[in-house]
Amino acid sequence: MSSAQSRRCTADELLGLRNEKHLELFEGELFELSSSALASLIGGQLACGLHDYSERHGGFVFPTRAGLQCFSDDPECVLKPRASYFAEGKLVHGVPKGWLRQTPDLVAEVRSRNDQVSLDRKVQVYLEAGIRMVWVACPESRTVQVYRPSGESSLLHADDTLIGEDILPGFECRVGELFPPK
Repeated sequence: MSSAQSRRCTADELLGLRNEKHLELFEGELFELSSSALASLIGGQLACGLHDYSERHGGFVFPTRAGLQCFSDDPECVLKPRASYFAEGKLVHGVPKGWLRQTPDLVAEVRSRNDQVSLDRKVQVYLEAGIRMVWVACPESRTVQVYRPSGESSLLHADDTLIGEDILPGFECRVGELFPPK
C-alpha cells in the first residue's frame, strides 16, 4: 500500500484538506481513492437503487464517498464507501456537517485494481463496526459479493438477484443491471 502522503493525519485534519473528497484515512495514513469511470458508474447504479428504495421506505442514502467515522477500534479512521444506507430514524440528530459518526445499516463498494487499501480489510472493518451488510461489486467478474457480520457471504452472478434481506425488505435488483452492457 502506498499512501497519498507520507505524514500521519487526523480525521479533523482530513476534513480541512482541499482534496479530502479523494482521500480516506486508514490507520492514521491518507490513501487516495480509486476513481475509474467504470467503478463510478457501478457505484452510481448501487446508490440509485438504494435511493429509489429510500424514497419508498424511508431512510437516507449517501452516494459516492460520504465519509464514515464510526469505527471504535480506530476513532480517527474515515472510510468512504461508494454508497451507504441508514434506515429511517437512524440519523436522529440529522445529517452532520462533518463525517457520519452513526453506523450505517449497509455499505456498497466497487472493487478496483487501483484500490490502495485492501477492500477485504475494509469489509472486515465495516462489519466489526456493526454495519449489517456489505455489498462489493466486482466489474471484472460482473459479480456482487454480499458480506454479513455472521461471517457468511454469498457470491451473486449477473443473472442472480441482489436482495436487501431484513435490512432492506423488498429491495431487489438483478446483478447484471449494475454493470454496463458487454
